[in-house]
Amino acid sequence: MKLPIAHSRLPARPRKIDSEVRIFRRYHQYAMFAIGAVPLAILLFARAPELGLLTALGAAAVFTLSALILAFVVYPPRRDRVALEHDRLVFQHRAPLPFKQIRSYNLDDHVDLTLIDGPSVLLQHTRASTHEFSTFRDALAEALAKRPANAAAAPQRRHFFGAWPARAWGAGLLLATAALVITGVLQGWPLYKAPMLGIVPVVGIGLLLSRRRH
Repeated sequence: MKLPIAHSRLPARPRKIDSEVRIFRRYHQYAMFAIGAVPLAILLFARAPELGLLTALGAAAVFTLSALILAFVVYPPRRDRVALEHDRLVFQHRAPLPFKQIRSYNLDDHVDLTLIDGPSVLLQHTRASTHEFSTFRDALAEALAKRPANAAAAPQRRHFFGAWPARAWGAGLLLATAALVITGVLQGWPLYKAPMLGIVPVVGIGLLLSRRRH
């Protein structure tokens, strides 16, 4: 009588969670603030009209384009692939990033990591990795949330939308728009020709009424 052969079942290997990303540094994010030079140029013209509106806007355009070209053309964001492990992020073309080096993180839209030592890192999906990046971000949020609160250098989660940073930006945009409208009325500007007066308040209200994501 033949005995049945016992087949040993190997444990299933955990599914690898990774994504193709573009890696931004903090100076890439700061470069986006250069766009704010345009409304500042208009306010400068209001205070010193002898400069001329075209001169003020031209100076703002040069400043804005220089900052954006420097950040995104001369030093463009790097493309890499990142995989999630139980206590770190592993990249293909750069050193691994242990969770203990992360001071805080924001997962509202991208993956924004503020490090204890070194410049902050922002991970953004590529055009081809939108779905896998969403899966990666959700898994990263779960992995970071599981770390004990009393762990050394435990990263803290930050929020932009639905929190005070978004509301502060929204209030600032609305106040800047109101100041520009008042200045324009006093100076006799044709405000209906300023498209930003329609866009900026909408963005400001959206930030004020935003809710937390993910």
